[in-house]
Amino acid sequence: MMQSYFFFIMIGKRFGGLLTVCVVLVILLGCNMDTLSVLLTGTSFADAKAGYVDLPNVWLVVFTLPTVIIGPSFEVLWRQNFSLLRGQGYTGRQFGVVNVWLMLVTALCYVFAIGVAATVTDFLKAVSSQRVLSIPSLLQYLDMVIIIFGFLLITQLVNWRVSRGALLVVPVILVATLYASNIYNPVNLIIKERAVIVQAVALWAGIFSVVLLVVSYIFLCGRQELK
Repeated sequence: MMQSYFFFIMIGKRFGGLLTVCVVLVILLGCNMDTLSVLLTGTSFADAKAGYVDLPNVWLVVFTLPTVIIGPSFEVLWRQNFSLLRGQGYTGRQFGVVNVWLMLVTALCYVFAIGVAATVTDFLKAVSSQRVLSIPSLLQYLDMVIIIFGFLLITQLVNWRVSRGALLVVPVILVATLYASNIYNPVNLIIKERAVIVQAVALWAGIFSVVLLVVSYIFLCGRQELK
């Protein structure tokens, strides 16, 4: 509880401010079309192979912001509060487990806010134009949670070693994905044109990758305690 309290106090202002920016971008993005569909529009496999890559700026920002929201919070918590937590019987691995849950909660809250903003925007458009409301599949939101959760884990793993460059990792992965056509890349899940082709393969690859990242992060926290 203490660890969670310090974490949310630390990221509270960033979370509120950057989430507001994200919600505004999502609303503006969906002014004329189905919001979530537009957000997840990217470069198809065929276009990537042909070299026709379009960089969707809002997509890039929306999926990078969660890593900025958390930033180096866990590293700061480790330096400032782990000795206190250890005095209460916490181990490094327990610290890592709680951090994993906090990252998952952050990803869920972030995607939930996007979902609410997209649904409200689409509902108001449907009412004003007297058309049927198009409701996105829950699978699309699950894909977003998995990818954002994975991005947070990757960023925190890198942050242990190269703190200054950690926030550049996700934008690099996103841009590299647009240029690549690897069907096993889980990031394909947040590109609509690719997800319809490789949904099952990419979803399993995403789940496997997240599990591996979780185990690696908790193991690293335990090793860090011994230093």
